[in-house]
Amino acid sequence: MQLYLSESMITGAFWPQLQRAACAKEATSDAESILSISSVLARDFPGETGSMSLEATKLLWLLGRYFSPKVAIEVGTYIGRSTAALFMGARPAIEKLYTCDATFDAWDPGHLASAGEIEYFGKTTSTQMFELLVSRGVQADLFFLDGRLQDADLNLLPSMTHNKTVFVLDDFEGLEKGIINGIKLRDIYPDLILIRPNGKAPDGSQESPPLALLVPPEVLQLSRQQCLPIRMM
Repeated sequence: MQLYLSESMITGAFWPQLQRAACAKEATSDAESILSISSVLARDFPGETGSMSLEATKLLWLLGRYFSPKVAIEVGTYIGRSTAALFMGARPAIEKLYTCDATFDAWDPGHLASAGEIEYFGKTTSTQMFELLVSRGVQADLFFLDGRLQDADLNLLPSMTHNKTVFVLDDFEGLEKGIINGIKLRDIYPDLILIRPNGKAPDGSQESPPLALLVPPEVLQLSRQQCLPIRMM
């Protein structure tokens, strides 16, 4: 006999628990600060590309706290909202966050870069950053992908991941880059489990941000009662 848990079942259980975490108020406060600080940059780059909403910024913060990676890699810095959210949520566990943007050099990481915790590559392609990180022997616990993976990236990723590396995909809807990135990743990591976007915000009033996860089966753990990491309860 077997008990079957589908990806849709996991999706339906995961997001509501994450959004009801005890640290959700802290996530909201930090997200509001991030949007306030980055508002000038958002005005300087109007209409060029999207930027993270308050709810998306909060959700990425919560994902950072949930997984608490020591090393994270981001593709698609833009004005730094996602970078700051992921980093602030992952503290104090995070030791290094690497980030680049192929189109823009719009962000100043300030004291975070001077402290050595965030290495911002500015206007650099994912392939260029990945090649440099591979040469350094960097392996990431978590990737946040808000840019299109190139074919050359797929050859580099296996050297930058381990059996518990998690991928967070933005714009996972329609035929946007998140969907394409997910297909490419599953070609090289066929066992990854997909946790789709939630569909609705916690109050049901709006669509939840189009963030999806690809997680290896090695990170799944059955528990009798615990539904979140202790650090979030």
